[in-house]
Amino acid sequence: MVKVLKAIAYLLDNPVEGVRAIDLMKGIGMVEPDVEQLTDANRRAFERLKETIREFGIPLEMNETTQFADGQQEEVNAYTYHILPRRYVLRNLNLTDEEDATLRLMGHYIAQKEDFPLRTHIALALQKLSARGSGLSGQSLLGDVISHSPEPAQPQQDPDLLDQLLKCGTDHKTVSFRYQSFHSNQVSQRRVEPYGFFTRKGLWYMVGRDCDKDAVRVFRVSRIDPKGVKSLAQGSYAIPDNFRMKDYSSVPPWNFLYENSPVEATIEISGDDFWRVEGFCRDHGQVSETDRDAWLWKLEVRDFDPLIRWMLPFGSGMIPKQPEEFVSRYRALVRKTLDNYKENSTSAVA
Repeated sequence: MVKVLKAIAYLLDNPVEGVRAIDLMKGIGMVEPDVEQLTDANRRAFERLKETIREFGIPLEMNETTQFADGQQEEVNAYTYHILPRRYVLRNLNLTDEEDATLRLMGHYIAQKEDFPLRTHIALALQKLSARGSGLSGQSLLGDVISHSPEPAQPQQDPDLLDQLLKCGTDHKTVSFRYQSFHSNQVSQRRVEPYGFFTRKGLWYMVGRDCDKDAVRVFRVSRIDPKGVKSLAQGSYAIPDNFRMKDYSSVPPWNFLYENSPVEATIEISGDDFWRVEGFCRDHGQVSETDRDAWLWKLEVRDFDPLIRWMLPFGSGMIPKQPEEFVSRYRALVRKTLDNYKENSTSAVA
């Protein structure tokens, strides 16, 4: 893949005159600089490179030209290759965040259907939308949803389930269903006003107002019983003006269990490590400098375990301070990690 990216960059740097196959292979280090002509093996590698570039939907063009061969006075036919930026780069469509995200959601949804004849073209179009760098890497139907998952959403247990939920969302109809809780695995009846949908790590989620709890909740679609989904007859609802889908879909993993109430946690970060995470910490909490070359990071947490796993690679550079439950869980997970390491090391030696 590195060679492919180098080849694309090399070709974009020479959009007008183009480059010969041998010059491209030299430019990206696939043949030595002093090579005068490609071997059969080199040509096969070049053909594979061209095929891979075109599989990505990139318009690699070939032109026939005449030039003087090295050391000869007569003209010979040669081929040059180029990528025209005006064909490769998608122009700014001036889409709103909601329009951009809606295209992504529907594109990903349709691309899952194996019998849809243009699913490959849709996948390529989504890649070009992502290349625009619009700041949205996810999909949305009803709001400005942002998803952190680079993987396409996985099909649900029932192929019609997402269709039913999407229809309730687009029609602004309250939906009733049986839902299996993540924590207790207990099944309960829910009445929800869908506000939007997003994907995370290949799974679909629905965000909406739980009518019985009068609070916004996140529901994993795969935990919804497809046999019990019903659109209720009462009138349509309105999505609040202050609702922002990214507040629910773009949160770090330790805040993803929305059924938990958030608690404030404090972490001490060494000065040697703080520069590596400063931007992230400021975006997800409050930071203050101490008098011992360290920083305190205060943040809201709903689930300590994902936060602890994120901290562990920093070692002593990140130390939990409060609350006590956070500190004790951190120590327990560190001990468990060390015990697993010792056990694996002993097994390897044996």
